[in-house]
Amino acid sequence: MSTETITIAYTGNAVDDGKMAVSELAPALLALGNLVTECNTILNGSNSKINVYVKSDFEKGSFEINFDIIHSLVQQLNSLFKDDVSLADLLALIGIKTWQDAGGMVSACGSLITFIKWLGQGFITKIRRSNDKSGGVTVEKENGDTMFVSEKVLKLYRSYEVQEQMYKLLEPLEEDGISGFEVREHKEKTTVLRINAEEIAAFHPKEKQGKIVEEESRKTLLVNILNVSFEELKWRLSDGADRFYATMEDEEFVRRINAGDIAFKQGDTLRVELTTKQFIDKNGKISTEKKVTKVIEYIPRPENMQLPFVEDDEE
Repeated sequence: MSTETITIAYTGNAVDDGKMAVSELAPALLALGNLVTECNTILNGSNSKINVYVKSDFEKGSFEINFDIIHSLVQQLNSLFKDDVSLADLLALIGIKTWQDAGGMVSACGSLITFIKWLGQGFITKIRRSNDKSGGVTVEKENGDTMFVSEKVLKLYRSYEVQEQMYKLLEPLEEDGISGFEVREHKEKTTVLRINAEEIAAFHPKEKQGKIVEEESRKTLLVNILNVSFEELKWRLSDGADRFYATMEDEEFVRRINAGDIAFKQGDTLRVELTTKQFIDKNGKISTEKKVTKVIEYIPRPENMQLPFVEDDEE
């Protein structure tokens, strides 16, 4: 049996006297137990059991939680043939245990909590696996920023259940008078991680925020202009086979239109660089967004029939 003790705290005027409403505390405690249990199941399998206990020595603004992980006979046999994540490493991967107590396993990659804080309300656009054997991946979000994390952290993040329980743990931050959530070093009571109330939006489950990038592609093609919206910059185009809407993101081309350098007529053609992104929501529904990132060439509709004239010296 392996046992770890952690200390978490809610801070703010509403809890300075060591009191916290049961309606806020009870769901948060239950969420913490569910969060650790679900993460353990994801990384160690359903045979690995974990129990969460609340210790009786409550202190002002904080309370200690004792974690026990119990290996069944089946789990012990399985552990002989695979590398299970230890209890200390599991808690460090989540972000509710100090880095020093996790053998340095996540010190270079960050935890689930720090990853979610970094991602904020954005979404993932690219994931690149490392060429070495570090077990890490480089994650890029829509503004181009990147973060290197353990692939185990990403595996936890992908779980809607983990996201839901993480949010419930932090949901008291939505209440007036509760300004922060802290993970504290158990013996010294020093704060090793803090989430401020204004950061709670980053922890709203992504299934409620909408979309996860599934695929992105770029290609050059010819399109006819069917309709133009100059306010929303949503253009209706045709590639000869399909009709679709695309957002015009070539600012220089839009400037030339606004300056009167280009006047569209029916039948005009554009050679464009088109970016297509596909998204999948929590119900498995696929949606597609198209963007014209660059207009390579504007091809006006021919006004007259083109005849194959040649010069005399070309015969």
